[in-house]
Amino acid sequence: MNNDLFKRVSEQEFAKMKAAEDEELKKAEKEFDKKVNKKYILLLISNEDEDDKTWKEFLGRDSLVEYIKQIVEDVDIKHSLVLTENVSIKDAINIYEFMKYMYETKGYYNDGFDIEDYN
Repeated sequence: MNNDLFKRVSEQEFAKMKAAEDEELKKAEKEFDKKVNKKYILLLISNEDEDDKTWKEFLGRDSLVEYIKQIVEDVDIKHSLVLTENVSIKDAINIYEFMKYMYETKGYYNDGFDIEDYN
């Protein structure tokens, strides 16, 4: 048997590799949790009547993004807000900024939707 095929790894080196792998897994789990379980709240303001405001709650950003794509023509994307449990209304971002972030900065979605078409 050719021993060159197998490298001997010290316990310390193995522990470092395992710790790095565990950290990577924790990051992936945290990202998945945000995608699936994070609570979002939308304050929707109608294009027709700025006094027409509706609150909606979502679990997971995928459901939020899909909902926004369905209603984007009916709401004011610059004044309608996206909030989370740890973001106050004064720090909230609007739908336009949220969708830009999801599609361009994060690159989560690649389905041809472009928020600029509604800007």
